[in-house]
Amino acid sequence: MNQQEQKELVLLYSLIELDGGSRRKNVLQHIQENGYWYKNDQNDVSRTTRKEMAWRNDFSYERQHLVEKGYMQHGVQGFWKITQKGKEHVNFLIEKLRNISLEDTACFTVNFYQKLVHERMQPEFTADQILLEQLSQTEDIQEVPLTILSNKPIPKGPVLNRLVGGKLHICVILKWRNVH
Repeated sequence: MNQQEQKELVLLYSLIELDGGSRRKNVLQHIQENGYWYKNDQNDVSRTTRKEMAWRNDFSYERQHLVEKGYMQHGVQGFWKITQKGKEHVNFLIEKLRNISLEDTACFTVNFYQKLVHERMQPEFTADQILLEQLSQTEDIQEVPLTILSNKPIPKGPVLNRLVGGKLHICVILKWRNVH
């Protein structure tokens, strides 16, 4: 994935996070505040002609290229908006990203990379969160001596279903072993 594709991904993904569009200033501030790009206001040089940081100017030029490709709308001065074609391009770039190692992605940050990877794992994570929420709302079952809840994904294992007092209780059976 080359640097231009990485800029496209950061910019288009940021627009999606901003409900599909926002003013130029807000989009660039979003990239800055979330630490998506390796350059930022603290570690980049200022352009002498525009009195603006170089990375911000580079993203403005990238925006123009995305408009030409149909990934962003041409419209009101200073308002950046993604198109449906742009959303499809984001999915293509994310799939492309999954086939490369993090070391090859020298331009956007680890923070951005992990966010993309985490969102792709979301369905299983959400299922775990729902199960944990359901478990936390159940009454204590006396036959099960210990129930451990975690707000992180847990390994799948044998599950025990019990009907107690007209309610279905689901318990994950955890195996413990003492390590000496």
